[in-house]
Amino acid sequence: MTFRAVIFDWRGALVSGLSERQWVQEALALLGRETDTRTVEDVLAAIGVADGSEHRLDAPGMDTDARLHRQMFFDVFADTKLDQQLVEALYAVESDSRHNPFAEDVVSTLTTLHEAGLRLAVLSDIHFDLRPAFDAAGLAGLIDVFVLSFEQGLQKPDPALFEHALAALGTQAYETLMVGDRARPGRTRRRAGHHHLAPAASGASGTAPAASRARAGRAGVQQRTVTARLPERALRRIGAPPDC
Repeated sequence: MTFRAVIFDWRGALVSGLSERQWVQEALALLGRETDTRTVEDVLAAIGVADGSEHRLDAPGMDTDARLHRQMFFDVFADTKLDQQLVEALYAVESDSRHNPFAEDVVSTLTTLHEAGLRLAVLSDIHFDLRPAFDAAGLAGLIDVFVLSFEQGLQKPDPALFEHALAALGTQAYETLMVGDRARPGRTRRRAGHHHLAPAASGASGTAPAASRARAGRAGVQQRTVTARLPERALRRIGAPPDC
């Protein structure tokens, strides 16, 4: 049995993400403000205190609706006492795919898989549309299915999200490879029969303990290559050469 489809997570699998400090630095820079270490740490500390032990920025279901996501972020920001301009800038950076560059070999990898006849999907817990980012990178024609949590009203690890992806791809779980960034949702994938690979982050930078837990799963992930994360045994099963 060979794989007929591959489902990719977005962050941590196909793209790199900002670290917590980079997130704040980008927001400050957007406003033309100083990005020195002390200023950045003060902002991170304020967000950490507001987020609290309840981890409000990682609340269940927040990625199932774009308006809910914004409301929950701004509720936390309101408790930070940060000024409104900075709050808006932080959320703008959080919601801008341009701060998540694609891995170096995304085009060649997806092209190889596409030409091998595999169906390809992107599945992500996200509050904004990823399609424009793929369009801008010239990848739109390579992805058959986008399964985005805010559009489906579901998020990981709900099995229904993965079942929707399979139905859209027209494949069964046992013939679908899942390339993901986090182990916890992957347990649901394995229970559903997916073959799951969790790529190890390379060159990841640290993140402030006080920063938002919602970003912990992708903070500082430098996803330089995709094929380096795919074992040769998996590449053989998708009909792609090991050095694709």
